[in-house]
Amino acid sequence: MSVLSVSHTDLDGISCQFVLNETFGSITNMNISYGKIDEYLNVINDHCTRTNPEKVFITDLSFEYHQLEKLSEITQLHLGTHFYFIDHHPFEEEYSHLVRGNFTILITSKASATKLTYLFCKANFNLDNKDLLQYVEYVNAYDIWLEDTPEFKVGFVYNELFWTYRMNHYRNRFNGDYKLRNKDKEYYKELMVKKVKTFGKLEKSGKLFRLGDNDIFMVFTDDFRSHITIDYPDFKVYVIFSSYGTISVRLRDDIPNYKQMKENVVKKMEGHKNVISAGGHDKAFGITLNTVEPGDLILIAKELLGIIDNELDLQKG
Repeated sequence: MSVLSVSHTDLDGISCQFVLNETFGSITNMNISYGKIDEYLNVINDHCTRTNPEKVFITDLSFEYHQLEKLSEITQLHLGTHFYFIDHHPFEEEYSHLVRGNFTILITSKASATKLTYLFCKANFNLDNKDLLQYVEYVNAYDIWLEDTPEFKVGFVYNELFWTYRMNHYRNRFNGDYKLRNKDKEYYKELMVKKVKTFGKLEKSGKLFRLGDNDIFMVFTDDFRSHITIDYPDFKVYVIFSSYGTISVRLRDDIPNYKQMKENVVKKMEGHKNVISAGGHDKAFGITLNTVEPGDLILIAKELLGIIDNELDLQKG
C-alpha cells in the first residue's frame, strides 16, 4: 500500500509517523514546519499527481482555514487517493463542508496528534500494539503537558532525546523499537549534566532575562528549551528565542484569560514584517521569523515583550 505522511517537525509530528508506519508498513515521510504549509500543499499535489498514493495523512500541522480549504480542493483532483487530516491545534472556523468522500477531517484538542492518529488507526485499520500504545501515552502526556502524570516524566525524556538525536537519528532509533534502552537512559543522564552547565553559562552570558515582578522570563538558546519552564518555575510568561528563526512562547495556568492573551499576541505579531507565521496551542505557541540577524532579533524581542507586558497589565485590570 502506498501511503504518504506529512507531519510536523517535532516529537508529536514524527511519532504520528511511527503510528502510521506500524499500521501500513513502509510509508513515505515528509516533515515540515508551520511556515512551510502553503508551499507543501503544492508539493503534496505534485506528489499525488506523480505517484498516485492510496492514502495521504496530514498530521499535527496547525492549518489556517484557507489552507484546509485548499487541501480540500486538492483532494478533488485525486479522487483515487483518500486524504486524512488529523490535528489537535485550536481551529475556530466551521469546516464540515470541506469534508469530501475521499477527505476525512479529525480536529480535537482532547489529545496529542500522535494519540489521535493511534486511536483513528485502531478504529479504522485494526492497529493494536501494546508497546507502541505505551509510547503514544508518553508522547501524549508530554505534548499536551500532563505534568502531574508519571507518563509526562518519561515523555520528557523522549522529547529531549528527539531534539538531541535530531530527527533522522531519532527515527532510526525508535521507529519500531519504542522502549527506552539503557544506552538512551545513560545518554539522557549525560545531557542533564550538560544542562546544568549550559544554564549556568546562560546566567553569566547576558542571554537570560528576568523582566517585571517575576512576570516574564526570556532566553536566547537552542538547548534544553523544554526544561526552561521547569527549571525556572516562578514566571507567568516564557519567551524562548532560537538561533534558527523561531520563538516559543509559554503561558502559565495562573494567567486568568490566557486564551485571549494568546490570541491577542498572535494577532499583533502576525502583521510584523519579520514574521512568517504565528500560532499553536493556547498555552504554548510559536512564531516563525524570516530573519536571524541579531539586530532584528533585539527589535523583535522589544516589540514582543511590549505586547506581552501590555497584555499582562490588562489581565491585572
